Amino acid sequence: VHMARLNGQYLYENHDIKYLPNLHISLNKKREQSIQNKTVVYYHSKEKNAVKEAKTIERLLRKEKVKLIADPELVMIKKTSQNYTRIHIVTHKNDESIIFHGSIINMDDLCNFLPNNLNSAVFNICKGGKIVNQNKYSIMYKSIAHTLILKNTACIITHTWDLGQEASNIFSNEFYKNTENYSIPKELINKKPSEYGGYMVWGL
Repeated sequence: VHMARLNGQYLYENHDIKYLPNLHISLNKKREQSIQNKTVVYYHSKEKNAVKEAKTIERLLRKEKVKLIADPELVMIKKTSQNYTRIHIVTHKNDESIIFHGSIINMDDLCNFLPNNLNSAVFNICKGGKIVNQNKYSIMYKSIAHTLILKNTACIITHTWDLGQEASNIFSNEFYKNTENYSIPKELINKKPSEYGGYMVWGL
């Protein structure tokens, strides 16, 4: 999503880009999604909006299996994520770690411990789409999305820069009404670009 401001209004330009950091990934593109989705939400218990977002997801997916886990440690994420087809994380991020109440988890460790073949992984955190080392060759890029693409995750959602908490709630409220579409909610157009974080949708 690209945007500009003209006469006090924000203009948005959307592009779909076909991209594979490694052509060998195309060999694994054929995948069968689970008939029944099971979602786990990891959230910061001391952030009012994070708690609200987690409860919203639980309400929207009440006909499915949903588990809310507050302030997990890495060992808890490793243990519980194996039993779910969708992962949703809403918390703070600082440098290369995500921060829950009383728990700091390195992003590399987190991504490495998440299971293969997830249907979706949503990171409602600031600058989750950051590429750590922009090597000459994209195969060497390092980011949340690149790591999870290699783990055959069907849909990965991150952010280019800081994410406003209210924008995060709007996203979740709309996204989980139709998870097969994987589109960015139109309601975010009413938010300033500095608030909604520059959503990025990666998928196989």
